[in-house]
Amino acid sequence: MASGLLWQAGLLIGHLHAKITWFFVPAMLIYAAGDWQTDRPAGRALQGPPLITAFIFMLGLALYGEVGSYAGMLRPPLLAYVAALLVVLALSLAGKRTRGRLGSATDWLLLLPGFYLPSGLPLAVASLVVLYAYSGAVLWRAQAEQNSDRVTLGTILFILTTMAAYFKLTWDFMDKSLFFLLGGVLLLGLSWYLRRRNTRASSR
Repeated sequence: MASGLLWQAGLLIGHLHAKITWFFVPAMLIYAAGDWQTDRPAGRALQGPPLITAFIFMLGLALYGEVGSYAGMLRPPLLAYVAALLVVLALSLAGKRTRGRLGSATDWLLLLPGFYLPSGLPLAVASLVVLYAYSGAVLWRAQAEQNSDRVTLGTILFILTTMAAYFKLTWDFMDKSLFFLLGGVLLLGLSWYLRRRNTRASSR
């Protein structure tokens, strides 16, 4: 249902020829509905698709944010957009507080409107910082809850973010054979380290 509603929201934004970032207002309303669910699996089912979409969008900003025409498609009127997101954020936080899940408020890191920054390296770096902060928050919550599945999720997000950072920041000035060699070593090292942390969390 959540995926279907997101699809309809995307079609509506396209039909209205609005800035594509308006999509995240209805998307996060679906997320906020999950915060009010008494049944946690049902809440996660509602929240998964909006968070996946937001993460992919932020990853796209990190990789392609330097393209001026791309960034220009993302900037709705600042006050109206931020006000709409704040209303949805308030609904979400109220639900989290009622259900005792305020720790998951870090999910909203993915909705920071960094696309208002100038196109280019500042936008890419800011997006990477947000992705690392979100991945780190997922891992921190997983360790606190001793949830091995969430540790695995945080590990995957962290590795994806590191891959994006590596490709973004080293592709233009490093010899390509050395680029892929070092990239492979880096990913293997990260995978080993994070898998070790996952094993420790599972054994507790």
